[in-house]
Amino acid sequence: MIDLHTHVIPGVDDGARSWEEAVTMCRMAWEDGVKIMVATPHAFNGLYAYQGENILDRMVMLREHLQEEGIELTVLQGAEVYSRPDLPSLLDKNPALTLNQGGRYFLLEFPHSIIPPNSAELIFQLKLKNIVPIIAHPERNLRFQETVLLLEEFIRLGALCQI
Repeated sequence: MIDLHTHVIPGVDDGARSWEEAVTMCRMAWEDGVKIMVATPHAFNGLYAYQGENILDRMVMLREHLQEEGIELTVLQGAEVYSRPDLPSLLDKNPALTLNQGGRYFLLEFPHSIIPPNSAELIFQLKLKNIVPIIAHPERNLRFQETVLLLEEFIRLGALCQI
């Protein structure tokens, strides 16, 4: 099993608060059958400063902790990227924001109460660049709750969703 959405890197967002907690989270996932986990700290949501080099350094440290503990879990880099109009160019310049730095798939986070104007156009522009947004936890968004047809439209445009 692969877990595409985790906040396991300590000290970078609202996820793990310590190395001990991060290792415990990883151990639990591994014992539940997860083989690969993508660390997806929040990026550009206005609450946490996304610092790519700091996150990469902490990922290396997390892998070292897991090796010391004998936890055979592969941890890959990614991010949960907050919706913004310049996403196509931002992702072009910073593939570390995409899952496993592959440049193709990434977790897209919308605000919890609205869908920003022109979001359909944003998804279309991303698809033109062969970038596939995976909408993170759409069930939390009030607008999607009111009309699932909007989420269906985004999926028809080429987005995926993660629940």
